Amino acid sequence: MRFMDSSNAIIPAQKVRWLILAEHARQSLGDLCPFDGTAIDQEFARLSEGNHLDDARNTIYYSSVETGLHVDVEEYREGYQSTAMAAQCPDGTWVAWTMHYSTGDHCESFDQDDDWIEGAYDVRVIREKTVVQRDFAKGPKLDGMALVRERRRQRRAPGAAA
Repeated sequence: MRFMDSSNAIIPAQKVRWLILAEHARQSLGDLCPFDGTAIDQEFARLSEGNHLDDARNTIYYSSVETGLHVDVEEYREGYQSTAMAAQCPDGTWVAWTMHYSTGDHCESFDQDDDWIEGAYDVRVIREKTVVQRDFAKGPKLDGMALVRERRRQRRAPGAAA
């Protein structure tokens, strides 16, 4: 896969569209072509006509990195909260947007169309840390009395040290 050269810089909304197109290509086992801003917009519009990008759009929107950045919310809706999300673009830059999510009992859709894409903005990572996570599974179950009985048996065995 080739990337754009820096002379063909794209705006944040185009970066989000590029992320969605890249995710669509990954889900379709296709290859992402190199894009400039105009090509991104054209391909995004073409694939959006048939709702071909819905899964990729949702994957990018919901499964990116929460940034912890302050969010200016112009439109408040009761039962919703907002957070800043970000993702790394294929060229290594980062782009962020505001994600709205339901916090109430009624999980109604926040009808925003592609406003989150149009409101995207560039961000940069200022610190990255690696976290070690360990997963555990239970070993064979030995209750306390079974352990005592096993030790007694071992002591009584011929040649066992007293």
